[in-house]
Amino acid sequence: GEEKDTATVSGRDEESSQEETPASSLEFNNNTNDMEESPLVAADETSLSAAAARGAAAAKHESSTDTCRRPILIWTAFYFVVWAMSIVFCSSATSVFILLQIPAKQILLFKLFLLRKDWRDGHLKTISYWYGIGLSMLVYYKASTFASVRNSVKPLPEFQTIIHDLKYASNFDAIQNDYMKSQRPMQAMGLGNNCMYELSYALKTHFNRYGSNETMPAPYIEHLNLIGNIFDDRGLEALVDVLQHPYAYTTTLLIGRNKDITDRAAIAIAQWIENKSQKGDKRKDLSWLEIGGTSITDEGFTALYRAMGTRSFTFLGTEYTDSRVLQYFPVLHQWNPIPGSIANVKYAKYLIELSLTGNTLGNSDMIELTKAVKDNTNITKLTLVDNMIGNDGVKALIPLVTQLTQLELGLNWRIGDTDNMIGNDGVKALIPLVTQLTELELGLNWRIGDTGAILLAEALKNPNATVENLRLFNCNVGTEGAEALLSIFPQNKRLKHLSLKNTRGTHTTIPKETIQQLKAAIRTNWK
Repeated sequence: GEEKDTATVSGRDEESSQEETPASSLEFNNNTNDMEESPLVAADETSLSAAAARGAAAAKHESSTDTCRRPILIWTAFYFVVWAMSIVFCSSATSVFILLQIPAKQILLFKLFLLRKDWRDGHLKTISYWYGIGLSMLVYYKASTFASVRNSVKPLPEFQTIIHDLKYASNFDAIQNDYMKSQRPMQAMGLGNNCMYELSYALKTHFNRYGSNETMPAPYIEHLNLIGNIFDDRGLEALVDVLQHPYAYTTTLLIGRNKDITDRAAIAIAQWIENKSQKGDKRKDLSWLEIGGTSITDEGFTALYRAMGTRSFTFLGTEYTDSRVLQYFPVLHQWNPIPGSIANVKYAKYLIELSLTGNTLGNSDMIELTKAVKDNTNITKLTLVDNMIGNDGVKALIPLVTQLTQLELGLNWRIGDTDNMIGNDGVKALIPLVTQLTELELGLNWRIGDTGAILLAEALKNPNATVENLRLFNCNVGTEGAEALLSIFPQNKRLKHLSLKNTRGTHTTIPKETIQQLKAAIRTNWK
């Protein structure tokens, strides 16, 4: 019996020993290099090592990819910043049009394609460099090929609609196209010489049909707005030839912001004006011309002034909107011929309104202008907005007191020269004009303030005051100035328009009660 029990115990010990063997073997193998690992553990170790290797490789590739993609992002951002700045600083619609022709949408799509695609490191690095070089050359390429662009640019669908209507429409009052109703359907459409040739032919067809009573007159042809396109002298000359058609009825021609128009086209327009005066044609003819922002020099402007000395001409606009910042950078600043041609205004004997807006004219230019206008012309309205005229310049205009009925002097100042601004001395100089002018515009001259408004109010109490429209917006006129202007009523029966709004972030305010009283008083003058 003892032997049996001993055998049983021994059997259990053997079984226990056999069950514990794998554990002891595993523990032993973990500490001994001479023994082989189990198959399961070896597979797990291999999987972990492979995953770690792939993760490290992916991290390394991602880091390298980010490093290579960064130039693409930088080049794109840099390109569009330069693109936007170029548009802001360009002084002509021609340059802006060239820049706008650059395929911005395609560039962005290509950038996204590059960033999303899983390129190999070497390939992406090469592509990123070539991408930057390509963007750098794009603006240069567009500018260098502009001569062909001007003659071959594809017109917009709206322009084709205009051409079709001119040739075939019979009742223009029924046309619901927004472009037609705006009376400026061809402004800033990128029209080159080829488009001008097409327009000229369509106009000729339209005028022939109009003369045969086959169509109604088109309102947007009576006021032809071609501002901000890219045609040059050849395109404009083709248009001028057609506008001399016996049944042409265009009275307003707006061709400003076309940088490539030169003296050649200006002389052609001058000859057109002179020919009409010689023929004594009593029909409607050109009487309103806007030609600023072009490349016309003193020769072209003198020809136009002389032509306007042969017959009555309503308006001549030479708005250049010279940049106050770029004038300090001669390389970027576009040359402006207006200051040098002011003396020749004396030849425009029958011109009625002259706009010299945005020409950086100074005080000395006002002396020359007064000499040219006084006793030599019939100019009654003078627009001198956005120049650099100070108090001395205003004083130089006083000899025109018996001639002018409308004078606009808003926004006259020079960067860094706050002393050369229209202030109280300038307002005092304008007092004699109060009994002659019907419109006086002094907006955006913020040194006028309450003192200047009080001076004007005292002058407007004169029973002979003729001012009907007085604009003092953004002139820092506050409560005292507004109350002084309110005090001219009901004695003053002429003033019908008054602007005192301040929107330049100043702390000058006018009580609502005073504003309501001013509105009520001015409303009385309308009865």
